[in-house]
Amino acid sequence: MADVLVTRADRRGPGPILQAILRSDTPAEILDAALDRLARRLVDPLVANMTAQGVDRPRLRAEVAVSALQGFILGRSLGWFDDIRSAPPDEVVALIVDALGAIIGDPPER
Repeated sequence: MADVLVTRADRRGPGPILQAILRSDTPAEILDAALDRLARRLVDPLVANMTAQGVDRPRLRAEVAVSALQGFILGRSLGWFDDIRSAPPDEVVALIVDALGAIIGDPPER
């Protein structure tokens, strides 16, 4: 997931779902639809995986992991920090996977 999202954001910038969530002028129905899509595509699969593995508080962990990943993507796309922006994708994906592995209680897979 991290690799796909970082690669896509590097090519195109933050996607329309992330943009809709961030904008203060997003109409409520579009915001709700964007959040629902984010939950269905990213949060829910993580919850299902962690539930099957017996991980404690799977929804909370999935929401924290997805929020962290989206925050990273936004920071990289907007160039908040030079090292994050200039690091090769495989290097930052490895760091993200390690960090998200700690959050979701799953051994990191690259």
